[in-house]
Amino acid sequence: MRVHVQSFPADPAGPFTREQWNAVFGQNSGHDVSFGCTSDDLRAIESEIEGLLVATRGLRALLPINAPKLKIVSVSSAGVDMLAPFDWLPPGVVLLNNSGAHSVKASEFALMGLLMLANRMPQFFAAQSLGQWRPASVRTLANNRLTVVGLGAIGARCAEIASALGMHVTGVRSRPGAHPACVEVVGVEQIDRVLPHSDYLVLSLPGGNSTRHLLDRRRLELLPRGAGIVNIGRGSVLDEDALCDLLDCGKVGGAVLDVFEHEPLSEDSRVWRTPNLVVTPHVSADDPLSYNTLTLRILFDNLTAFDKGLPMPNQIDITTGSRQNK
Repeated sequence: MRVHVQSFPADPAGPFTREQWNAVFGQNSGHDVSFGCTSDDLRAIESEIEGLLVATRGLRALLPINAPKLKIVSVSSAGVDMLAPFDWLPPGVVLLNNSGAHSVKASEFALMGLLMLANRMPQFFAAQSLGQWRPASVRTLANNRLTVVGLGAIGARCAEIASALGMHVTGVRSRPGAHPACVEVVGVEQIDRVLPHSDYLVLSLPGGNSTRHLLDRRRLELLPRGAGIVNIGRGSVLDEDALCDLLDCGKVGGAVLDVFEHEPLSEDSRVWRTPNLVVTPHVSADDPLSYNTLTLRILFDNLTAFDKGLPMPNQIDITTGSRQNK
């Protein structure tokens, strides 16, 4: 297959290289591959390419892509909501996401968030900024109840790590079914039943209309008093104003948020001033030292399936924006 790999110049992982490609595909992969960083690089060969690997954040700037032989577009993010609607995708061309590349890093970040909340780190950070010594009791995660909303690659690994630490994990996903790390897995329609029994909540959901404000004020108020929340999915899943209100009054004990409905946060956002809330600037998912290699491995698995006439594991259903083969 004639494949072009288009990097985004500002990507922290740096541009994809032939050395990285060869390390995953081998020097005699059977694919003719080229690499580029500018729109001119793509325009020069777009009439030839059959497969395109492209950084999600740079894709729209490259549209339209005039590639009559194109069969596959693979993007570098797990979530593809920012690319919807998908009318830019030529008829018959398959869209792949990058689900699986983020699971190790993002699940470690979620664990860090849970540990910070259990150990009251947001409270201690605030005291430190004021130069005040304020001892407080802290807790272990073991024997606490965690609900992971979204059991994709990231959420599933979060559940596994938390279970290994002795937490009682409940999973919530669109297609309920048993998971070895969870004591129970329920459908999204049953989330109201499990929230009152959740000491901690990890959100690992994609964005889009179907998940927007899934955790609204009414549902956040179902949580036990003092519950902790970690969001590493999409900011639109969570009603930020409602969360800030509940943090202000102590109903929610603390939160670690890496994603927000509007990014970057404005200087006057109340999120900056809300107590017991840790803000990180959408950094939970990517390790620049391994990201390109992981991305190429996922592309390798999908191209191998394509060559064998098998379902591609990362193929997106463009009517829903989610993976066809979960």
